[in-house]
Amino acid sequence: MNKPLNPNFVSAILIGFTILILTALPIRIEFARNEVDAQQTQEPEHTQAMTVAQAEVNTVEFTLRTRIGGEPAMAFIGVGGEIDGVVNPDLVVNLGDTVRITV
Repeated sequence: MNKPLNPNFVSAILIGFTILILTALPIRIEFARNEVDAQQTQEPEHTQAMTVAQAEVNTVEFTLRTRIGGEPAMAFIGVGGEIDGVVNPDLVVNLGDTVRITV
């Protein structure tokens, strides 16, 4: 005769084994702040040249039109200049330039 197991008995056995395993395993949880000491860096030799270049700020403007559908499914199309009609064009600027993008 097979007698069905009582669900409460099965639950009690599973909880007991879980407690036994958790007490036997060496588990340690530790919370610590991530601290990093600042490092001093040497200024590059071309620092003065960069400062002069940054003083002569150029504003570079790009106009992009969005396209949904086609290949790729969503894309930006360049409008005007070297990027006219280019799908997802690479926008190339110089360090220190101010960039204005119109979509």
